[in-house]
Amino acid sequence: MIDTILELHQEVALEEIRERIRQCICMELLVALLENDKPLTKPMHTGWIFAQFMDAVIQTIRDDLTAMKENLQSNGVEMISLTQDAFGRTVKFAVGGQVYEERYLNESIRVECDELLRMILGLK
Repeated sequence: MIDTILELHQEVALEEIRERIRQCICMELLVALLENDKPLTKPMHTGWIFAQFMDAVIQTIRDDLTAMKENLQSNGVEMISLTQDAFGRTVKFAVGGQVYEERYLNESIRVECDELLRMILGLK
């Protein structure tokens, strides 16, 4: 019974780690997308205001991302590799010496990026 409880606890912890890694991936992508879109504000009459706003949003996301990565690292999670292909990202990470691999599809990441940006902007 104790072994079953420990296994269940490990599974819950692993699911939480996978969730946080997915969130990190979404945050990294969202920063890249916002950085890419920022030059589009320049032709606007008030483009400099929107660029400042985007810089503030980007910095907020970067701060949260840094904190999340530090939290993962302090909990013994080591990011080994991240590879991108036409359909998604594959992440290899280690926890307690055990190596795991997780696949995140591009389309679901894009949807989550949209949801994350709406949440950050208070649009939900």
